Amino acid sequence: MPKTSEAAVELVIPHHVEIVDDELLAEATMPNRRDAKPAALHDFIKLNPNNNDAICRFAQKWGTMGVCEKHGLPFSHAVTGQSTPLCYPRKVNRNGIPFYAEPLAFWRHCILKATALLRLGAEVREGRKGRRADWLIIEPTTGSWDTAGWATKHPEPWQHLPTARSLFASKIQAWLDVGGVRPRFSWDPRQRRWAIHHTTPNDVLWPLFGWLGIRLMIEVSGGRVTVCPYCQTEYFPQRLPGRDQDHCCGEPECKRAYFTAHKRKQRAGNT
Repeated sequence: MPKTSEAAVELVIPHHVEIVDDELLAEATMPNRRDAKPAALHDFIKLNPNNNDAICRFAQKWGTMGVCEKHGLPFSHAVTGQSTPLCYPRKVNRNGIPFYAEPLAFWRHCILKATALLRLGAEVREGRKGRRADWLIIEPTTGSWDTAGWATKHPEPWQHLPTARSLFASKIQAWLDVGGVRPRFSWDPRQRRWAIHHTTPNDVLWPLFGWLGIRLMIEVSGGRVTVCPYCQTEYFPQRLPGRDQDHCCGEPECKRAYFTAHKRKQRAGNT
């Protein structure tokens, strides 16, 4: 059975990061690298979006977003297949040293949005609709819903649970898409089984935004992702099953197959 997990993602850590004129400047020379950790998301959502020094310290520890000058989005938004994107952060020179510059406004928005998504995710998972204030953080104007048909076809998400679920899923998916997150299929030699990893493409020079998206997906779903052995659909159990533990996604056909297999094992054990 394929196993799903987080592949090792190396975050790019600049040698020097500083704040200049409401921009985050990261030295563009050969950076250091460190393995991404779940703590990155928790450190991120604890940030005060108005505390520039705190944002700078986070970037020194976990890296920068690589926000491109042309579109104001992370570098990863332009990565498709094997193509080489032409979107890069604005480059500046300070004392003869090249730096990449990205707006702190993008960081402030992402901090608020990630925090609101985590709150809404917990609410929607429990069958509640979430606070209007949080919905307005991730979708500031109802007019933007009109472009997707939300406002004309459905009630506001804070008033209608099916709408809340659908819109929330679309926002998490949009973060993953911009972050260049893709599944990767490979053999896991330690577990001696096939594995499906969710990771950022190898050619993303700044994978932090995508990594935060992976952690958001996992956090709001209540745990790590696994694969149903009966329908091969990925789902998020409250607890990851053990290596030899039976489990299923909960769909009616899969539940029937699960109980049939369980009874078969019980009969075999009694013989």
